[in-house]
Amino acid sequence: MTVALATAACQNQGADSSVKVEAVLEREEPVVVLPEPNMRRLTQTQYENAVHALLGHDVVLPSSLEPDEVADGLLAIGASLTTISPRGVEQYETAAYSLATQAMENEAIRDDLVPCESDGTQDDVCAASVLSAFGERAWRRPLADEELETLVSLSGGASVVLGTFDAGLIYGLAAILQSPNFLFRIELGEDDPESGERRFSDYEMASRLSFFLWNTIPDEALMNAAEQGELTQDEGLSVQVDRMMEDPRFEDGLREFFSDMLMLHELDGLNKDPTIFTHMSPEVGPSAR
Repeated sequence: MTVALATAACQNQGADSSVKVEAVLEREEPVVVLPEPNMRRLTQTQYENAVHALLGHDVVLPSSLEPDEVADGLLAIGASLTTISPRGVEQYETAAYSLATQAMENEAIRDDLVPCESDGTQDDVCAASVLSAFGERAWRRPLADEELETLVSLSGGASVVLGTFDAGLIYGLAAILQSPNFLFRIELGEDDPESGERRFSDYEMASRLSFFLWNTIPDEALMNAAEQGELTQDEGLSVQVDRMMEDPRFEDGLREFFSDMLMLHELDGLNKDPTIFTHMSPEVGPSAR
């Protein structure tokens, strides 16, 4: 009697399982709608890190820029939803000209940026060499021909008016530093030639990797890997990730990730009444962070 009931139960369970499996197999795959691509504005920390990577640590960073926005408790989300106000555009413009001027007036930085000898007041060949290399690093991708032509024309015209090659080049460098291509992370993707689906391009992968792991722009090795098409391949991607995690800059990226996740940036503005909290000082918040 017991055996019969157990056998019947197993048979019924098997029948139910079969029905369930068939129902699962017949179920249609859900339609996944990918979100629209967007642009992320560089946070103030990312902006400062990028400037230091481009021009070194001897330049004086701007003290007033468009403030970061927090959305759902995270700066990373706020950066993807924030644009730049008219006042912010003026601030970034002022900062760009200040940084470009400092770079050209600092002999060491100038020699690093301008490896060629200008032939007279206006030298489009030398200017193109400088602006192409600087623009590729700042914009995290090679410049299109028409983009480079515009920058060279701007620098050349300014050189003629101002009377020196270096003075004109300041305008080209400043244009790069105030461009949305620098201030925003433009990652719109491309069609995968094998699958036909959307994927991030090699240069977009370089940017995403660098800002995620280092919180700054890609270095020369990462840009070279992108140029060779290695970052859309698993093997090449793994090689770069391992290399970047061994770099001291990985600590900066990791620290920034957890600072944002735990909202530690709020401690920078910590304010208490010193008459009640007698040990309060402006250093307490950053120290606690």
